[in-house]
Amino acid sequence: MFEKDEQVYKLGDLAEKGNAEKIKELLKSGKVSQRAKDYAIRWAAQIGKQEVVSILLEEGANPNAGLVFAAAYKQPEILRQLINAGADVNLHNVDAVRWAIKRGYAEILKILFEKGAKPNKEDVIRLAEKNGEAEIISIVNEYLT
Repeated sequence: MFEKDEQVYKLGDLAEKGNAEKIKELLKSGKVSQRAKDYAIRWAAQIGKQEVVSILLEEGANPNAGLVFAAAYKQPEILRQLINAGADVNLHNVDAVRWAIKRGYAEILKILFEKGAKPNKEDVIRLAEKNGEAEIISIVNEYLT
């Protein structure tokens, strides 16, 4: 069980609100855990707070922490930002690819493939066909055949 880390909730709340100045102030205190930074980047990636993502990355947040959230919530600019900061597009058995397919996010799927995502071809084709979106099936076939 995690020990109580008030900074996790405080930083996460500020990230959700997009309060960049207060986030900078809190980070300057030097009392923010890695866990709090990674939690906050998830929120910021999910709701499209690009400035907050930038600040958190500069302060050492793990870009992998926000990757799946940016993909699952259709945040292409933040997805690119996280990948450029070193996020692994093949993380967690390419969950980001699966979310893009399930939700029909063609742009997100293209970004992931262009940046080197290597999912299991049969699984991804089956998932794309199950969801039945022609554009997604076409993208999957284009990049994986």
